[in-house]
Amino acid sequence: MGLPSPPRCVLIAALLTSFGWWLVPVAGAEASCGQLRAAVGLKASLDNEILTARQLAEDYLSECQLVMISTSQRSSLFEQVVRTTARRQNGVGVVSLEIGPRQDLPREILPSVWRDAGANCRVLFLEDGGDTSSILEFLEASELSRHPDVSVVFVGTAAGMVLYHRVFRNTVHALYLSLSNVTLQDARPLPREDDLGGGCGGRRGSARLYQRCLYCLEGEESVRPLQEWGRLAQRPQPANPFPDQFKDFFGHRFRVVAMRTLPWMDYEGGGGGWAGGPLTPRDSLNARMLRAMADHSNFTYEVREPPEGRFGLYLGNGTWTGIVGALQQDVADFSTEIGLLPPRLQAMEPSFIYARDRIVIASPKPGPLPQHLAISRPFAGTVWLLILAGVLVSDVVVWVLLRLVAWVTGAGGADVGGSLLYSWALLMENPPPPPSPSSTIRVTVGFLLLYTLVINSAYRSSLIAHLTVQGFPPPIDSFDDLLEQGGWTWGSQPLFGTFFVFFNQSSDPVVQRIYAGMEVASMDEHLAKIPKKRHAFIDFKYNLRTQVAARLTDALGYTPVHLSRSEYPSYVGDIWGFRKGAPFRHHICMLQQRLIEAGLIDFWLRDVIRAYADRHRAKEDAAVGATERLSQDGDGIVVLNLSHLQGAFYLLLLGHGAALILLLLEVFVDRVRGESR
Repeated sequence: MGLPSPPRCVLIAALLTSFGWWLVPVAGAEASCGQLRAAVGLKASLDNEILTARQLAEDYLSECQLVMISTSQRSSLFEQVVRTTARRQNGVGVVSLEIGPRQDLPREILPSVWRDAGANCRVLFLEDGGDTSSILEFLEASELSRHPDVSVVFVGTAAGMVLYHRVFRNTVHALYLSLSNVTLQDARPLPREDDLGGGCGGRRGSARLYQRCLYCLEGEESVRPLQEWGRLAQRPQPANPFPDQFKDFFGHRFRVVAMRTLPWMDYEGGGGGWAGGPLTPRDSLNARMLRAMADHSNFTYEVREPPEGRFGLYLGNGTWTGIVGALQQDVADFSTEIGLLPPRLQAMEPSFIYARDRIVIASPKPGPLPQHLAISRPFAGTVWLLILAGVLVSDVVVWVLLRLVAWVTGAGGADVGGSLLYSWALLMENPPPPPSPSSTIRVTVGFLLLYTLVINSAYRSSLIAHLTVQGFPPPIDSFDDLLEQGGWTWGSQPLFGTFFVFFNQSSDPVVQRIYAGMEVASMDEHLAKIPKKRHAFIDFKYNLRTQVAARLTDALGYTPVHLSRSEYPSYVGDIWGFRKGAPFRHHICMLQQRLIEAGLIDFWLRDVIRAYADRHRAKEDAAVGATERLSQDGDGIVVLNLSHLQGAFYLLLLGHGAALILLLLEVFVDRVRGESR
């Protein structure tokens, strides 16, 4: 049966009035003498009760939606709650459901009601009517344990031990109002004052309010009496029915599932799965986060590996393996670092994204460019061609102008050899006198001088930089660069998790070509190949940073390994996973967010990598085959030596060789002509 839905619920008002001044047990059509006397005493404090109820409603549940579930038809208690909440006009409704014994209602009823309400919080007001089992079965079918933020108020005549039922295991706030000598179906509003008579003896009843706490019993759940009244007319003492359950975990032990992934998580031993027992975490980012949170909230934890040693593989029948499977089966409470993938959210709940790891390429740093070619590196090949073309064109222009001037003035013809080499002489900063006193030739020569001045200045300054700073070819920064290299190989560790999903399901043809040529081997084998061969290693960025810093970096910080600038996301981000309905998820997420905002995540990540490298750095120099360091004098000024200027000497040797060849050619030609005569 559905009752009209007033705008807002006042749950505390309903709760207090249900045992404070609304519930007066009756035995017949008219109130008995004892009931009237109890009502007289209750009416005297009516104004204070109303003020107390309103204040509690404003403090706790003034914005909540109320869903009332009862096994009784036309519950008088619910009707009174509806009339009470109808006085408030705040837009949050009341929904009433009546269920019968073993009634099979669809489990989507409660989620659909909550989804459509638009309320800030939601409360279940339950009345068992003597049939507690039907209420519990309905809540199990509705998956109440998946909604820890839904508060529960259970009204009945049984003891509060019902709150130990498994269906409430994730409920943060659960109350049980146990009434004795009161029939809920016969409850009715307080009689009017003029209907009361005198000389009557009071009738006693009793009421007790139980509260379920999650961790108050040395870290375990407990149900304890919150308040007790000897008479229904007795005014209750103020108490907080909805305390902060996560201010102190009282040493509660959480079950944490983790995989060894540096620098995120590291531990001693491992390899035995969940049955291998608790592990001892080593210094890593997630270990530091766990310690900080445990110290702040007073909880403990034990870390175990997932049963199958995987992050999570979907089996196709609604179940998962690995970390995701442990969370889905409630074997673990939460996990450390795991990649956020939308399909995984069907079996677990995520934390905030606290880091983003990407796939990168580790390749050997390119060796230095040949020093003897430094003399040609100031200009690109295109510039050299343009300079050569400019000089040739200028020589032709000078020769043509000289011919024109000679034709106009009647002077002698121009020297072809001298005019064709004039621009070269200007370029070498050894210009001869102008070949003609003509103004046209002088203007042309002036512009040639300006052209050679710019070219020489640019070349000289760039040449100094190339002689003093070693040049390197561009490194491999993307999959496209890797494919363009000839004779290169690449590989990765055994593919699993998000790494496998990225390469296996990518539609990018470049990624597919990389995947087709992938060599699968251990990290040690790949890192050993990088400095010695034309080989690239593909893995996650922070894992590569950690391993390269520890194994292939010397004491001065030099490493022969280059990490690509292009990063490829294989998942949304790094998160912690929680079992479905975990009541502490929001609290852990808030602690995690505080670490992020304080900058500790980035700081700890860098510090963990440095500390790991300090512990595991090899003793031998990791810079074998590294670039020859430039010699420097005491004050840091680069001193040019033979290695820097070898290009000039090679050029001089080349020029002398060319001159010698021309000399021999001239001698040979002269002898041939002499013999022919």
